[in-house]
Amino acid sequence: RPGLDSRAVERRIELDGCVNFRDLGGYPTADGRSIRWRTLFRSDALHALSPADVSQLTTIGLTDIVDLRSSYELEAEGRGPLERERMTFHHTPLFDGDPKAGDREAATRMSLGERYLGLMVVGQKKIANVVRILAAARGGAVYH
Repeated sequence: RPGLDSRAVERRIELDGCVNFRDLGGYPTADGRSIRWRTLFRSDALHALSPADVSQLTTIGLTDIVDLRSSYELEAEGRGPLERERMTFHHTPLFDGDPKAGDREAATRMSLGERYLGLMVVGQKKIANVVRILAAARGGAVYH
């Protein structure tokens, strides 16, 4: 939001049912500006949020959720309590389906960096779609 002083804004948003919900505001952009605070967030899964967490996220103006989990993960864990809120839900899995044991074993041998680099190659169109969704959000947006 305009006027928010980066020194007064906490990047990490403490939630009971989520351990890594962060504001991406303040990071510099290529044109010398920076991402607005309390507009773009990243998080781990949101399916275990408490009622207090839901209240906090609606208070900060969260309107759009981009869920990157596979259909298998979404079905197993569900959308969680934000499903009942007036937020737009975008299910945009970067990988989809039920992971086979061999695939999981291969993935665990790769570093996180190697996995991200591989995703940049095979998931370019999907990642571009996520960026389009985030850019078009009507308020605060989170991807997880």
